[in-house]
Amino acid sequence: MTVTLRTAKTRTSLGQVNPELSRFAKRTFSCATMARGGTLPHPFRHWHGSINNRMDNVRIGIVGLGNIGQIHVNNLLEGKVERGVLTAVADAFPDKLPEYEAKGLKTFDSGEALIASGEIDALMIATPHFQHTTLGIAALEAGLHVMVEKPISAHKADAERLVAAAEARPELTFSGMFQMRVEPRYQKIRELVQGGELGDLIRVIWIMTDWFRAEAYYQSSDWRATWKG
Repeated sequence: MTVTLRTAKTRTSLGQVNPELSRFAKRTFSCATMARGGTLPHPFRHWHGSINNRMDNVRIGIVGLGNIGQIHVNNLLEGKVERGVLTAVADAFPDKLPEYEAKGLKTFDSGEALIASGEIDALMIATPHFQHTTLGIAALEAGLHVMVEKPISAHKADAERLVAAAEARPELTFSGMFQMRVEPRYQKIRELVQGGELGDLIRVIWIMTDWFRAEAYYQSSDWRATWKG
């Protein structure tokens, strides 16, 4: 991957980046930031409410045990997230749950059951896209901090409802992931642009030649690449 910035002052190229670092930085750092009350550019905010003592652990639940959900699970169980303790998971496919029960986690067959369980302080939503809005609003209404995997909703109106629910509860932390938002290379680009080191930004060219998804990817789940989300 090569990212090129063209500005009024200069032309800068940030070339190849360690693929192992970039592959998992987004997952690990986003999870760690949520758990320890760190800050990233909006919409990440400090923890409030029941987690005022910064020495307290944050009980985290994950709903959705697909590819991304499992990455978050592993990061938490491997102790990579400061103060973050995975206490419970949920998935609509019951055959996935025994593996997590064996690891000492509470398991639930729906996000709604996990939200109502009282076992968690924060919920990470890694379900199919069409569930992001309803689960996010339900979690916020239950007084839980929320992180939603990208996209926060499948439709603009749903996204607006979810954001409105979060803004109505400023004592809670709500955050949504964006494509590669917290990878080090893009954080550096943001730093350079906002710091004025490159002058006025005129054009951004993003060339990515190593991303390809075969038809099998889209056939793996009936919600992928559909308006249904």
